[in-house]
Amino acid sequence: MVETSAFLKSWYWSFGLLGCVVITVAIVITVMVYRGVSGQRYSLLNHYISELGEVGVSRRAGWFNGGMILTGMLFLPFTTGLGLTLNNTWAFLGILAGLWTGISCLLVGVYPMNNLTPHSRVATAYFRGGLVTVLLFTLAIFFQTPGPLVISRWANLAGLAAILSYATFIGLSDRQKPDDDTAQPDREPVVRERLRFSLIPALEWLVFITTMLWFLVITLCA
Repeated sequence: MVETSAFLKSWYWSFGLLGCVVITVAIVITVMVYRGVSGQRYSLLNHYISELGEVGVSRRAGWFNGGMILTGMLFLPFTTGLGLTLNNTWAFLGILAGLWTGISCLLVGVYPMNNLTPHSRVATAYFRGGLVTVLLFTLAIFFQTPGPLVISRWANLAGLAAILSYATFIGLSDRQKPDDDTAQPDREPVVRERLRFSLIPALEWLVFITTMLWFLVITLCA
């Protein structure tokens, strides 16, 4: 147990970095050959992230879903090691939230968009868990015990950007009506009419980008 704890505290950053690489590669490979039901190319401005994993539509859905599963698995030791390193109450709560978020991320790959009801539930769990995880670790970094800082408090700038992105996405998604043209109950990403720009999908991508930035900043500050 002690050896495992020491290993995670020393190498947690590598799991975060590897997770960023894995999901980025999976997304790029999937986006490059994506063609929607109308033959359209993928756009970050009007496509949900989950559409990349829609079996039967996305040509390389397996790459994306596999990337989500592996990234969720890598998220677990990353958040655990980060929490053990910070070693305060906020950090230990962050570990619990991180485990929830990592498992939810993994399950998004297990239940892709074509399996809509369970996919919607685990995606919702991921976004809510991600918000709580980043918030708790931002507090943990801010309230570090007196002495040499384990992680620079400047890292919280990336944390605040991610928190704002998560909160905006969740808040606006929850305000959508069930009969809206671009959403179903529980934020199921169904698009009936493809606009050139759709706010919610674009915000979802902003969540992804700021989360990756947070991972990288924590990694650089480790």
